[in-house]
Amino acid sequence: MQENRQAQEESLRKLEQLERQTRHQDREDKEGHRTALMQEINTQVEQRLQEKEEREVLRLQEELRLETQRMAQQGYQDEVLNQDVY
Repeated sequence: MQENRQAQEESLRKLEQLERQTRHQDREDKEGHRTALMQEINTQVEQRLQEKEEREVLRLQEELRLETQRMAQQGYQDEVLNQDVY
């Protein structure tokens, strides 16, 4: 009888230990999944910021090109107008 009771208690302890290990593993799995998800989100955010920065650089380059072209055209027009005066 005593042996049977001890065996039941031992089985119960092992079962409780297994349940604790399972819960611990589940928490670790969830944390790993959460970490991977956050890394993916961070990667996407960084990529979008980089793309936005690249678009802004291209926009500024185009703005500079147009302004340079406008200034060159204005300079040419001023030169033509000044020649007419002489």
